[in-house]
Amino acid sequence: MDDVLVRGDHLRALLAAAEHAGERQLLSTATQSIAALLGDRGSCVLVEPNARVVFSTAAPSLSEWPVNLARYPEIVAALEQQTIVAIGNVHEDALLAPVRSLLPPELCSVAVVPLICEKRRLGVLMAQSATGVGFGAEDIATAALIGQMTARLLELARLRERERVSPSGAQAILRSDPPGSVTSEGDAADRSCRLRRILVVDDDLELAAGVAEMLRGEQSYDVELAQNGAEGLDRARRHPPDLILLDVKMPVLDGFATAERLGEDPITADIPILFLSASERLLTQMRALKLKTADFLAKPFDAEELLARIDRSMQHLVSRERWRTEAFTDELTGLGNLRMLQRRMAVEQSRFERYGTPLAVVMIDFDRLKKINDERGHAAGSEALAALGGVLRKGARETDLATRYGGDEFVVLLSHATLNDGMGYAERVLSQLRQLRPAGLSVTVSIGVAATIAGSDRSVTSLLEEADAAAYQAKRLGGDRACVYDRSHESANHLR
Repeated sequence: MDDVLVRGDHLRALLAAAEHAGERQLLSTATQSIAALLGDRGSCVLVEPNARVVFSTAAPSLSEWPVNLARYPEIVAALEQQTIVAIGNVHEDALLAPVRSLLPPELCSVAVVPLICEKRRLGVLMAQSATGVGFGAEDIATAALIGQMTARLLELARLRERERVSPSGAQAILRSDPPGSVTSEGDAADRSCRLRRILVVDDDLELAAGVAEMLRGEQSYDVELAQNGAEGLDRARRHPPDLILLDVKMPVLDGFATAERLGEDPITADIPILFLSASERLLTQMRALKLKTADFLAKPFDAEELLARIDRSMQHLVSRERWRTEAFTDELTGLGNLRMLQRRMAVEQSRFERYGTPLAVVMIDFDRLKKINDERGHAAGSEALAALGGVLRKGARETDLATRYGGDEFVVLLSHATLNDGMGYAERVLSQLRQLRPAGLSVTVSIGVAATIAGSDRSVTSLLEEADAAAYQAKRLGGDRACVYDRSHESANHLR
C-alpha cells in the first residue's frame, strides 16, 4: 500500500486522482484508502446498471466481474440505509446470518462505505480483514468523507468524459427528452448526447435567418424557424425544442398569446422561452403571464448578449433535467416512477387528441414476487425487479417510456405504436426475461397490452385500465404470458 495512503493523506490523493486520471484510477485510489483505514484488503462495487466489482486490491489487474448482491447483505444494507455498515465479527453478526455458510473462514471483519450522490446509489467501497480491526470513530468519519467525495468526483469524471466525446464540444449538454417527459432510463448519466434544439419564431425573416446561421455555426445548435406564432406553436407541439426564441409583435398570433398557449399544453408547458422585443413594456407584460421559465432580450440586441442568454437558459435546463431525473426516477430499477407516468400520460393524451398519434400501453405484472421475498429475502426480490427493469429499459425506444407503476407492476408507453407493436414488445420482454436468472432465480411476468384505435375517443387512462385487465387475465392463466385487450368482447384474449 502506498505510504501516502497509509499516512492518512486520503483526501488529497482522491483529488489528485480525479484531476489527473480517469474513473478507474479514482476508484482504485478510493478503494485503497478505505482498505488502509478499515481493513487489509478492499474492493469497489458499482450497482448501475447492474452490480459488479470494478476494482479489488486482491486482484488489481482484473477488470469488471458480476456480483450477486443476495450474497452480500452488508452491501444491500449500506445502500438502503445510506450509511457505513461496520461489522467487527462477521461470524457472530445477525445481518450476515443468512449467508454465514458462504463466508470465507479466514474473514474476520468487514466495513462497507456507500457511494451516494444526491440520493443516487452508485455503489460501495468495501474493506475486509482477516486479522480483525477496530473501527475507531475518526476512521469511520474519514471513511464517510471519502465515500461522499468519491461519489461526487465519480459523477464529475463521468460528466467530463461525456463532454469530451460529445460532437458539439464544450457547448454540449446531456440530451433531454421533450419537456414534460424523461427517458425510460431516467438516469441522465446513461443518456447519449445530441445537439440542443432551438426554435426561432419571428416574422422578420432576415433577422431570424441571421440568428439561425450564427447559432448553427458558432454554437452548433440545431435551429428551426417559424414565421409567426401559429406556425411556431405547431412546430413546438410536433417536435418540442429545448428553447424558443420568441418575437412579441407578429401577425396571426403574437408572442404573448403564443406563450400562453404553450403554457397550457402539457407537451410544451416546460419549454423555456426567451422573448425578443423592442417594447419598453416587455418585462411588465412578461410578469403578467406568470411563465415558469422565461427571459427577455430587448431589440436591437448584441450577438454576444444573445449567446450569453441562450447559454444561461441551457445551463438552467441542465439543472432542471438533473432535478427531474431525481424526482421522476425509481431508484431500484432506474425507470420512471408513478409521477413520471402520470405526467407523460397527459402529454400522450394531448398528442392523441390533437394529431391522432397512436399509442400502445403495456402492463407488466411480476409473477410470485412475494414468494421470492419470503423464501429468498428482499435482496433477491430487489435484484429480480432490477433485472426486469433492465430488460424493459433496453427494449424501449428513445420515444417510449418505461416506468415502475407499483411494487411489482410496471407500465411501458409505446409512442407511435399500434397493438401489433405492443404485442411484439411484450413477446420480446417474455423471451429475454426467460434467459435471465437474477439471484439464481427463474422469474416470469404476466403482460397485458392495449392500444388506441383510429377514431376512438378512449383516453390514455382507459388504455391503462384495459392493459391492467389484460395482465390480470394473463396471471389467471398461470403467468409467463401476454394477453391483449379485446374491446369487441370487453375482455382480454390470451396471446400465448
